[in-house]
Amino acid sequence: MALQSRATPVLITRPQPQADDFAHLVTERFRSRAVPVISPLMAPQFLPVVLPPGLFAAVIFTSQTGIRAATRLQADGVLLPRRAFCVGGQTAILATKAGFDAISANGDAHALIRLVREHPDSAPLLHLRGTEAAGAVCDALNSAGISADEAIVYTQQPQPLTAAALSLFSLEGRLVLPLFSPRSAQILHRQTTLLPIAAQLHIAAISAAVAAVAQQFPHAALHVASTPDASGMLDMTELCLFGA
Repeated sequence: MALQSRATPVLITRPQPQADDFAHLVTERFRSRAVPVISPLMAPQFLPVVLPPGLFAAVIFTSQTGIRAATRLQADGVLLPRRAFCVGGQTAILATKAGFDAISANGDAHALIRLVREHPDSAPLLHLRGTEAAGAVCDALNSAGISADEAIVYTQQPQPLTAAALSLFSLEGRLVLPLFSPRSAQILHRQTTLLPIAAQLHIAAISAAVAAVAQQFPHAALHVASTPDASGMLDMTELCLFGA
């Protein structure tokens, strides 16, 4: 995609299809003032799964990729509970489309844990997650006396930045970096640490944990989203685009 003279590039490094979803939000909100450049830094790899023994009353989703893994399990004949506790609104929407009775925590892992604790009748629970997951959800629930187990259903494989994405760092002017996870921020830092960076990096971090990693970049500005979701990140992207 060619950059327009008045458009500020927004480098989106989320996995697919979340990268396309956020790019659509950026285009819809900022029109010709921003141009999304997509270069996912991770790609999901679904794993062979043996679920923990026992019957579960509800599932926990902390990512949209976990829902995709669940639909693959169901296609293979695995029976899963209909009730689903989801970390955020978009995850809940996708879970509903996949046939689950979804409840959203509208926040992060801590909000999700609070939500589940408000529904103790939903135990035992099964958390379908990736190899890396923030919040130690099952540990926290079990410590609170709520039975929960987990299955690792996918991993995220690092991906190299595209040539178009790499070239953005050598261009003078503002470059907006919305970062959605500590791991993606770490991968991005490793791939750009030796680059001669001429761009002014304005970083939107979804959480304080992401911001801690992003501090390593030679940034002009770093903002943390007020809510750890797409809406909060879109607001911070606006601040990165037009703020000082």
